[in-house]
Amino acid sequence: MKAHTKIINFLVLLIKVSHPSIILALIMGIILPLLQVRVLVLTSEFIDVLVAEFEQKHLLNSKLIMLLIVICSLFVTEWILRLSLDFSREKMMQNIKEHIIETTHKMSFLTFESEVVKRKLSVINGRLTNSLPMISNGLIDGITLSIRIISLVAIINHLLGFAIAALLIIAFIPIIIIKIKVARKGRDLDWANSSNLEKSNYYKGVLLNTQLANELYLYKLKDSLTAQWKTYRALSLENENTHFHRLNNLNLASQLILLTCICLFIVMIPLSKHSILSIGSVFFLIGASQQIFNAVQRIVDVMISLIDGIELYESINLSVYVETREKKVVTDQSIALDPIIQLDRVYFRFPHAKFDALSNLSLKINKGEFVAIVGANGSGKTTLFHILLGLYKNSNGKVSVNGENPYEYTTNDRSQMFTAVFQDFTRYYGLTIDENIKLGREVSLNEKIDFTFYDTELKNTIVGNSLGGVDLSGGQWQKIAIARALSSNSEIVLMDEPTASLDPIIEYDLFNQLLGYFREKTSIITTHRMGISMLADKVAVLDKGTVVEFGTPTELLQKNGLFSQMYHAQADLYKDLGGMKA
Repeated sequence: MKAHTKIINFLVLLIKVSHPSIILALIMGIILPLLQVRVLVLTSEFIDVLVAEFEQKHLLNSKLIMLLIVICSLFVTEWILRLSLDFSREKMMQNIKEHIIETTHKMSFLTFESEVVKRKLSVINGRLTNSLPMISNGLIDGITLSIRIISLVAIINHLLGFAIAALLIIAFIPIIIIKIKVARKGRDLDWANSSNLEKSNYYKGVLLNTQLANELYLYKLKDSLTAQWKTYRALSLENENTHFHRLNNLNLASQLILLTCICLFIVMIPLSKHSILSIGSVFFLIGASQQIFNAVQRIVDVMISLIDGIELYESINLSVYVETREKKVVTDQSIALDPIIQLDRVYFRFPHAKFDALSNLSLKINKGEFVAIVGANGSGKTTLFHILLGLYKNSNGKVSVNGENPYEYTTNDRSQMFTAVFQDFTRYYGLTIDENIKLGREVSLNEKIDFTFYDTELKNTIVGNSLGGVDLSGGQWQKIAIARALSSNSEIVLMDEPTASLDPIIEYDLFNQLLGYFREKTSIITTHRMGISMLADKVAVLDKGTVVEFGTPTELLQKNGLFSQMYHAQADLYKDLGGMKA
């Protein structure tokens, strides 16, 4: 993308998230520098009149009154400017957060869960949210400072001539170049340092987490984790110190340049068109030099912030939006036993991965079937789960759910077609149990299932001990996740290890209840429990990202293949453990 396009896009974002109060700030920002320059001029004139007090006593009073009026006007203008900027900043902060949330909604699931985006979002939450209001205010300051510089240089040109005014401007060019280079180095250090800082904060959080105290003390983890924290903290501080030294050197160079400018004025005074300057004019020149010096540095800071903001915005804006898709209406045109789910030679590889997570995978699931997907860890079960939900887009091959690739579904279509229990389901603290299940939807629990874990007396209880509620066990949370999925009227049910945290007795009772529900839907479950797979209509066995066996549980047991080996290995384990106990 071209530079001017990036700038335009960024300015459009600034306008989008800005509040109308910024217009008042802009007006005040134009008036303020004119008043500031006028104060400096009147002060110099007042000094000259003060020196000649006995000759121009009446003029002294008028100059003093004029100076006081302008100073009062200056204070009022600056107060209005800061007030409007503060109000605008607060409103902009709210608008930016809304914009970031809306932006994440447009990302694909795979992009959103990637580590790169997590790091970028972390940087954006910490920097872009704060930097945009600063940039907006900085642009107002930039206009104010530019007007001040132009006014002061014009007066210096009048007093000392064009050559000296031009030399003054040229003298600040090294400051601009040095500041930009230091800022770029600092930004690169910030990005490189974000990983060290994140790791440092993680280890610090673990060490200070009282809920982890049992393992920290039992396994003597404090020393090793403290060493890790110190390592990453030291790396982070080293980078910060490097940038700090560069800033100190820049400030030293800037002060030397300012001193040079003042000396230049003194030397060049005899060469000016006013070979003898009044005391007031000398005061003005020194004050103007200081103001121009500060203004130039501030303008450079604004430019750097603008460039930094543009690059930050582009970093989150790069290919994180899913392609625009036309709304596809999902209609159920299938009849019983017609294939509703079909995968034909499907491949999928994660970004930057060396190997395919799914490879040449083919699978056909008929409408109304209950299918169990089994396989070793890393065989591709969860990846297939996300492909079926349309959260990942297959690299090659064909994925069809009711005639459409689920990746092309709209959010509404996906929620109507699918319901799911994720292995890493979300626990919403601060909500009641009832709210955790319904999540704002107008739904009711399936009356055919006896949710013994859904106590009507507890449904309005807030979850989270620190929030004034109750704490739930892992098994209770898993039951809530299952109830959350079953409260939907979706056509297809997908469950990724839904009973991993349940004890065997509760798991058995729950599945007996769920079987009736599964018979009314197309149901797919991934599991390590081979006993559960025996309840399914069919079983798909995954190995190294492909389906190596598919059929009824009985058929697969008779084949003496991988499914049979897994089933008997698990059964023998229980037998051996039972024998040892006996």
